[in-house]
Amino acid sequence: MRAAPELIAGGGGILFKPEDPEDMVKAIEQICQLSDAEWRAMSETALGTVINYTWEDATNLFEAALYTALERQAQLTNKT
Repeated sequence: MRAAPELIAGGGGILFKPEDPEDMVKAIEQICQLSDAEWRAMSETALGTVINYTWEDATNLFEAALYTALERQAQLTNKT
């Protein structure tokens, strides 16, 4: 499970491929080219999004992802 797409869906950031430095550079350039008003809007949206999440939320999501991975591994193991 990836959290980033859901967290920035409202406009609080830009997704990039973490394994692709050029993609990261494009995202940084895009943010740097925003007007002050656009940057502030993105920043406020991002803050508004993260304020709604707690460490408990994060650990619950992480634990659920681990259980999903274990279940998928068990399914793959049982197929062979």
